[in-house]
Amino acid sequence: MPIAEPVPEASDQPRIVAISPLGTVNRRQTFQVLINRRSGEAIAFGYLNYIHGLNEEDLYLEGGRELESKALFTLYIEARVARVHKIGPVLSYEVLGRSTIYFDDTPDGDFSDPETFRDGMPIATGEENVVFTFDPESETGVGDVRLRQTAASPSEFNGELIQFGEVGNHTVSWRGKSLRNNSFGWSRLFCTATTVQASPAQAVPPP
Repeated sequence: MPIAEPVPEASDQPRIVAISPLGTVNRRQTFQVLINRRSGEAIAFGYLNYIHGLNEEDLYLEGGRELESKALFTLYIEARVARVHKIGPVLSYEVLGRSTIYFDDTPDGDFSDPETFRDGMPIATGEENVVFTFDPESETGVGDVRLRQTAASPSEFNGELIQFGEVGNHTVSWRGKSLRNNSFGWSRLFCTATTVQASPAQAVPPP
């Protein structure tokens, strides 16, 4: 079973993953969003099904299917709605938040319980600046995110020292379908997202 552990600062230089050449995909995510127009609260939670530099089969518990309950790398975002614009029937949300990527070697992700996606070891953090357009008639939405990764913690994965990303900018495009739409309470959307490298990957100095 893959195990991730904090690594002392004196350890060798980690291999950077989740970083790709400029303009190419470095991550893909499957997640759900809960958003409350009345209170302005929003959270997103899910798992990563592609990380540049890692084999896709290594992203799940050994022998497990590619499901949220077997995913080793998970995502949790806490956010607030800054503004809502109404253009005809379409709603445009501006959302600001903070994201955390986790590694969990005993995954138990369950979309009915958002907390199950942040019970692992934090390995990266980021600031999220989101514009999300939602059409209540079709109950679909699309979003663009300016993600600035703010920190990453080296960890051991499958016997190798890795680091999930590095400080810098990314752009994220995501698309969602409403599972429950409530204008006066919590709405839930099922979403997929693709993250693209928006700034050049920095050269990693030798150990």
